[in-house]
Amino acid sequence: EGSSIQDVMAILASIKTNITITARPPPFKASWTNKTIDAEMDHTNKYHGNNTITTTVPQVVHDMDCPRDALPPLLNQARVPKRKWQIIHDAIHSQMAPATTKSDEMDATFQREMTKYTQKQMIKGGGWMGPGQESHHEKKMLHMVNQCATLANNATLVATNIALRANALLAVHGIVCELDLRSKALPKYSEKQLEVHKITKPYGLRFMSIE
Repeated sequence: EGSSIQDVMAILASIKTNITITARPPPFKASWTNKTIDAEMDHTNKYHGNNTITTTVPQVVHDMDCPRDALPPLLNQARVPKRKWQIIHDAIHSQMAPATTKSDEMDATFQREMTKYTQKQMIKGGGWMGPGQESHHEKKMLHMVNQCATLANNATLVATNIALRANALLAVHGIVCELDLRSKALPKYSEKQLEVHKITKPYGLRFMSIE
């Protein structure tokens, strides 16, 4: 449960040398939350005399969980220039968030397709697949598997580069950062699979003092 305040005061009073106690702000994370909004888009429609019309389409935006124009307490105490923080903040928002989000969206698309794989593999339009159609669907699924792996790798590479740049900017101030990694369980590929595998991706940076 720890010592009482009186015990701590007695221990400190018994020490004859000077003691310096420095309170440091705790580590913090810079991450984001995805939101879907309705965005207007202008495009030319040939069925309306090639006139420009405006339609509403869903668009994903990345809301950062820490403000760009205010230094987090840990960086403020370390006297990190605001411009350095803004460079890191912008990189997370404009590069890391889109890369990880694309990977997540592709994973979700693949999992939806897998739930209907057997039906689509054998049946089309209420009847059985014709020659060649089954192979075409298999090829589509293999392309999706390749893109899932590629986009996950892209997200890791982008995040790693940002972390390297951030550490180069902050090292002189006694601050270090690491990837904020989060894991999600993958569906079992067989009933005989004993262990549930997980996929881990970067969702921001975690900052802490070196000392």
